[in-house]
Amino acid sequence: MNYDPGAPKRITHIKDRVYGVQSFTDEDVQYEVDLDNQTCTCPHYVKILAGTNGKCKHIQATEKEEVNYHLIQKARKLKDSDLQKCLQRYQRIYSALKIVHQERQLADRRNAEMKALFS
Repeated sequence: MNYDPGAPKRITHIKDRVYGVQSFTDEDVQYEVDLDNQTCTCPHYVKILAGTNGKCKHIQATEKEEVNYHLIQKARKLKDSDLQKCLQRYQRIYSALKIVHQERQLADRRNAEMKALFS
C-alpha cells in the first residue's frame, strides 16, 4: 500500500512568515511553521528533521501556499475594475498554459508507450 500523506485542509497566517498548519491527518491538530527559520512543531520535524536542514511536509506545503497568500493579499487591494481586468487577462494565460501542459502530458505518454513497445 502506498503512503498517502494527505494534505492540510487549512493554513493560516499568524505573523510575518509564521503559519498555523492543520495536521494532514487530524483536523483537530495544528502545527506552527516558521518559514524564516525553516522549523515546524510537528513530531516528525521535532524528533527527526530538526538540525538536518530537512523539511517536513508541513513546511513544504506552507512554502507552496505562502505564494498564494501574498498574491491574495495583493488582489484584495485592487479596485473591482482592476480585479476584473486581471481576471480576464490571466484566464487567457491560464487556458494557454493548460493546453501546453496537456500537450506535454500526451507526448510523454506516447513516448512511454513507444519505449515499452521497443524495449
